[in-house]
Parts: sequence; C-alpha cells; structure tokens
Amino acid sequence: MELSLASKEENNRRREEEFLKLSPVERIMDFIDRLSKPTVLPTKDDIGHKNDIKGNFILYSESYRKYELERINKTRKK
Repeated sequence: MELSLASKEENNRRREEEFLKLSPVERIMDFIDRLSKPTVLPTKDDIGHKNDIKGNFILYSESYRKYELERINKTRKK
C-alpha cells in the first residue's frame, strides 16, 4: 500500500470519483454499512463535562474517554 499525501480537496474529489463508480445498489449498501458502524466521537450522554452545560463542542482523546467512562460506571454502581 502506497502512502500519498494529498490536499483535502484532492481527497474529497478522489472519494467522490470512487463513490460514483459504484452501482446504485452498491451505493445503498455502502450507505447502510456506514450507518451500522459506531461513531468515533462520544455524545454528551457518554461523558459528562463542565462545558456540556454551556453546549460547547469538546474533542476528547480516546484515553480520556475511557477514563471518564470508567469513572461514570463506577459512580453508577454505587
């Protein structure tokens, strides 16, 4: 597999071309497949944060997310 660096526009154009090469049925199947995959970003219900009250958008590292989920699960068990 060759690693190539491209701009955002180039990558978007490449993905669009690949998508348009698919048949209509393949496009639908791809869409359904993507819907069934879990999202990467946590929701407000997953992790509590002081800025959630303000409605701010917060990015969490995966390690912080795991830490917070463990903390929340421990408090729920009590």
